[in-house]
Amino acid sequence: MSKFIYVNLEDGNRFEVSFDEEELRKFRDEVIENASLVTHHDYVGHHGPFYKSEAPDPVEIRNYTASLVGSDDRGNLIRFQYDKYEFPALTNYIRELLEGDYIVFDKIYNPTYEEEAIPILSEFKAVSEEIYSSRIYGKPVKNMDELVDQLLNLLEKYRTGDYIIPVAKYYEDAKKLFEVKKLDNCKTLTKE
Repeated sequence: MSKFIYVNLEDGNRFEVSFDEEELRKFRDEVIENASLVTHHDYVGHHGPFYKSEAPDPVEIRNYTASLVGSDDRGNLIRFQYDKYEFPALTNYIRELLEGDYIVFDKIYNPTYEEEAIPILSEFKAVSEEIYSSRIYGKPVKNMDELVDQLLNLLEKYRTGDYIIPVAKYYEDAKKLFEVKKLDNCKTLTKE
């Protein structure tokens, strides 16, 4: 069982917070599996998803395959297929908390959901750029209709807020994993 003291900077209230690390790790894995934004990618090109940089957390590539399908004057043409998982911000907060950054506790226990829009917006940008590059640079795209449908789906999810609802449930479930005891108020804030 891990414990820490959390101080609410707005009102000076202090709380003793305890939690089971293993249980919180399992919960994080469940959130990744059930509340991540998952998009399937299937294209032919010179570079795969890791070309520009290392995949940042909260992104994970799964079911990755690459197979040579030919070549052109720029080099080998490879068919890339993979699923891209973009994790909810909640999973990052849990990871940070498990690493000892207890300041994020407030983002888990009193969520605003502001950062939960990021995965859908970045996916919207990626799909838009793929469509744009095919139009401007004449890059061949076999699945243009699928890309447009995917873009419209993401736009509709963003408009209606459907991407937040599955994550909101997990914030409520996360609260149940913490035992929170109110301590005394403190007049000066000190690091413990």
